Amino acid sequence: MSKKKIWGLIGLVIIMLGLGISSGAIMANHHRPAVEEQSDKNKQSSATSKKHHKKAVAKSSSTSSSSSTKTADEQFDDLPQKTQIALLINHQAVLDNRAPYMNTHYSIYMGTKNKIVIYDDGEGAGAMQDHVTLVTDNQDGSFTYASVSSTSSGALATASNSWWENYATTQKATLLEEYSSSKGTVDEVASEVDLSKSNQTFDYVPVNQTTKPATADDDSEDIDSGDDYDSNDDDFIDEDNDGIEDKEWDSDGNERVPQPDENGYMDGDSPQAP
Repeated sequence: MSKKKIWGLIGLVIIMLGLGISSGAIMANHHRPAVEEQSDKNKQSSATSKKHHKKAVAKSSSTSSSSSTKTADEQFDDLPQKTQIALLINHQAVLDNRAPYMNTHYSIYMGTKNKIVIYDDGEGAGAMQDHVTLVTDNQDGSFTYASVSSTSSGALATASNSWWENYATTQKATLLEEYSSSKGTVDEVASEVDLSKSNQTFDYVPVNQTTKPATADDDSEDIDSGDDYDSNDDDFIDEDNDGIEDKEWDSDGNERVPQPDENGYMDGDSPQAP
């Protein structure tokens, strides 16, 4: 092969090598922006993800913080109404050192603002005053309990001779503590609470009647335990305390002169049986 041809082949190889290097550089330059662009997108996506995560964490933290910062009063007010009343019933039992009555029926009267009358009318035995309690919402996170006092007993206790007397006060925070320790019991009591009369007032004893009515008759004044009575239930005077009647009065208030019995003896003078 002539030298001329050899040099021609060498030149052709050099040209081809040059073209290959140039093409590789061009491809590298085209690939680099795509890689950089993808890298930028990845970084942006990561930043966005972190931002959303921070927002989610912040929102969750805010919700948790809001719940934990609620006061006891607010937590109590968030409970269902029947549960609130059941807690009042349960606390009354705590005050009486007993368990709340179960398998019964609690009628609720709230026709007067801030007054709650709880009437356990499912027990059956006992008079009204034995089964009714007045609870006053003091609007400061506390409740005051009152029971019926009367100058008469049993069925004779009425609005004309009865009134409410306060005997205890408790806080919503205390009721919540009792709920956490007696939830099952309280929930069962709540199922026996009847709110169908909650818009009515309690008429047996007006809820604002907190002192003895002027119309009340005091039974203790009817009979003086120091008085003596004869067989006819008429008052007589025994001034010398010898058990012998000094003076006797008939039903019209007139003095009655003692008369001897069929054996000629006066009262108190009859001989004692052997």
